[in-house]
Amino acid sequence: MYYLYLPQHRKCLTPPPQKIEVASSVGIYGGYFPSGFPVIDSPVIQGETNISYRGFTLTLWGSYDIERNRANEWDAIVDYSRKVGKLNLSTGYGYFVIPHTDVDKLNNVYGRVSFDVPLNPSVKWEYLFNDGSGHVFTFGVEHEFDVPIKLSAAAVYNHEMFLDDSEFTHLKGSIGVPLRKGKLKVTPSINGIKALDHQNFEDQLFFSVRFDF
Repeated sequence: MYYLYLPQHRKCLTPPPQKIEVASSVGIYGGYFPSGFPVIDSPVIQGETNISYRGFTLTLWGSYDIERNRANEWDAIVDYSRKVGKLNLSTGYGYFVIPHTDVDKLNNVYGRVSFDVPLNPSVKWEYLFNDGSGHVFTFGVEHEFDVPIKLSAAAVYNHEMFLDDSEFTHLKGSIGVPLRKGKLKVTPSINGIKALDHQNFEDQLFFSVRFDF
């Protein structure tokens, strides 16, 4: 059991921004592996736009399969995030459109907590309903060094999301080099997945480059 001590002499709630903020990104990835599943093992283009106000964020996200020359997913996500001392809290709802498959449309809810301490540990819970309903828990750490290198790693536990049982399905990690020029950030990365369930998952190693602006 964990107890959170919040001193009374300091302000612990960090208010969210009071103005509308818009941020976008686009990237090229060597594959698309949502929750570790090998959906597309060839290059994709993925982009998103985030519109934020007072802690709420609307994200519009899309993925384009270069080899098949078609869109493979469109998402709309509503998120609320708040910082409490060293604790970062997020919760949200996602609506996913997945053309050219039997799944078609999916919905999920999620919650995430991370800590502003060394290695920035985090836990994320996702529940997918409709087809393939189940839970996924992601336990992660990440660290960005003073030199432009960012490391992240996570272990993923799947409870019956498109599976018949519950297990740690895979480990994942990445090494990125975030380069900044004004409001533009370019991050080339090497990403890897180590399958623990070899029946439904595969080892992967792929490159990506993401542009944030």
